[in-house]
Amino acid sequence: MARYHFLRMVLLRWLFLGRGIPACGELLGSAVLPHGDFACDPDLLLNYDPGARARAQQLHQGSLEAGNFIRDLKPELLVLVTPHGVEVSKDVAVYGNEAMIASDVLGRDVNASFGDGSTGSGNAVGLQVSGEVAVAKELVAVLDGSGGVAATLLEGWQDSLPIPLRWGEVFPLRFLTDEDCAAGKKTLPLLDFRLIVLSLPLSRHTQSGQLAGEMREMGRRLGRFLEKSS
Repeated sequence: MARYHFLRMVLLRWLFLGRGIPACGELLGSAVLPHGDFACDPDLLLNYDPGARARAQQLHQGSLEAGNFIRDLKPELLVLVTPHGVEVSKDVAVYGNEAMIASDVLGRDVNASFGDGSTGSGNAVGLQVSGEVAVAKELVAVLDGSGGVAATLLEGWQDSLPIPLRWGEVFPLRFLTDEDCAAGKKTLPLLDFRLIVLSLPLSRHTQSGQLAGEMREMGRRLGRFLEKSS
C-alpha cells in the first residue's frame, strides 16, 4: 500500500479495490482518504489558525495523490469502509442498493467543528455512483460466516429509491473524480466503477477494543474474498 503523510490521522477511509468481481477478480491495491471537508477545500480554514490551513493544504495534496493512485489502477469495483455511514448497533452494515445518491455540503463539517458558521451556508457537492448488489450479498455471507464478523445487508426501499451517501463517503470519493473536489456543479461527476460501502457499527464508540479484533478479521476475510475471485 502506498504511504502518504496523512495516514497518522485518526478518522480516515480505507479503500480496497477489486476488478471483475466475482467472475475474474483481482485485488489491485488499497489507499486511505480523509472525510473532512477542509481536505477538499483548505480555504475553509482561512479564518482560523494559519497553521491549520497549511496542514489542510498538505492533506489536500496527499489526497489528490491517493486519488490519482486509485484512478490509475482502473478498478471496476471499489469497497469503501467508513465509520460515518448509515450505522446499525452491532453489525457491519453492507449497503445492498444499486441506487445511491451522493451529496453533502462543503463547509458543514468546519461549521460544526468551530460552531460559528463562518463558512456561510456552504457549497453543495456530490457525484454519481452505482452499487454492486450481487457482490454485496456474497460479501455479507463471507463476513458473517462461522467465526467471522457480524454483518448485515442494508437495503433501502427494495432498491427503488437510492441509499443516501454523505460526508463519510462523498468527500473521499470526490478525490477519485477528474474534477476539483470542492467544485459544486449542476452536472455531477460520474464514477466509472461500482461501489460497495461497509459502514462500521455504533458499538465502535463503546467496544473499540473488541471491535479492533473483528476489524482485523474483516480485513482478512475481505482480502481472501477478493483474491478467491481471481
